[in-house]
Amino acid sequence: MDLKQIVKEYHSKNIIVKKIFFDRLKTAIDLARNKLSDNPRASVIDIGCGQGMLLKLLKKTFPKAE
Repeated sequence: MDLKQIVKEYHSKNIIVKKIFFDRLKTAIDLARNKLSDNPRASVIDIGCGQGMLLKLLKKTFPKAE
């Protein structure tokens, strides 16, 4: 299965659609930043579905978190 077919909006040629989907991730990361600021080694659980885009961005933003 091609991962681009699972959540194709992340790879949309429509820049508005792509921006909306990435803005959702930015909001989630901002919320995580508020929670992880006190404990940078905290654990993060992503219970969503899709291709793991949020976890990839969280790992990049918080490399010490698990």
